[in-house]
Amino acid sequence: MGDTIVLDLETQKSFDEVGGRENLHLLRVSVVGLYSYETQAFQTYTEWEVPSLLPILESAHLVIGFNTKRFDYVVMEPYFKRPLTHLRTLDIMEEVTKVLGHRLSLESLATATLNQKKLGSGLDALKYYKAGQMDKLKEYCLEDVRLTRDLYEYGKRYGKLLYYEQRGLQIASLPVSWGDRSQETLRRALQERLTVEIVYASQKDSDSKVVQRVDVYDLADNYFVGYSHLRRKVETFEVHRVSAVKLTETSFEVPATFDALTYWNSRTLF
Repeated sequence: MGDTIVLDLETQKSFDEVGGRENLHLLRVSVVGLYSYETQAFQTYTEWEVPSLLPILESAHLVIGFNTKRFDYVVMEPYFKRPLTHLRTLDIMEEVTKVLGHRLSLESLATATLNQKKLGSGLDALKYYKAGQMDKLKEYCLEDVRLTRDLYEYGKRYGKLLYYEQRGLQIASLPVSWGDRSQETLRRALQERLTVEIVYASQKDSDSKVVQRVDVYDLADNYFVGYSHLRRKVETFEVHRVSAVKLTETSFEVPATFDALTYWNSRTLF
């Protein structure tokens, strides 16, 4: 199945240097940072390496970012000589704006939701680039990637993000729905009796992921039970630990010996 990727980039120039926000395509990339759920690794790409990103992005199951559609993609498109609107993308800023009617910064969301702050501002990233301090620039970019990933994970698990309202004096929550996508796909897999491929996090280490094929036998709230082709046995899975799920064309049959009610009654999940 395709990878799930978290993306962020920094630029060589400021808005003032290119004549405003209408000229994003002139900003030029200084560095692109990625996190791969498949490899559980962070990676950076300098400007001359940007063209090699196209096959990675196009093969991804999902690209996650913050203001990705209106900023990152527009800045990168000149390197690919084609638009990136066809990519399957979850833009967290876009999702937040749909709910609140206005934008929030990555910094404000990370501070309220994760109790963490960015390493600096976009102006700091420009200074690092102009001073040739590429190590600091890459560290800054990858920290934004990590914060974006952690916001995605929080929203997926709890169905909300937190932010400050009333001039920063009070924390409020806003609902997000990207966690529901996995459940919808799992429900379809159950209904159509199609095997799924999932990226599943370890209970002890959330950064440790395993790709495996599962035949979904039943769904119950935030859990599902199915036959794990990796473990070769029936197991219980937690939906919030699934970071990606994809239907395959392989069909299966639920064994006649399996009874969902009996199974759930025999398990202590809470």
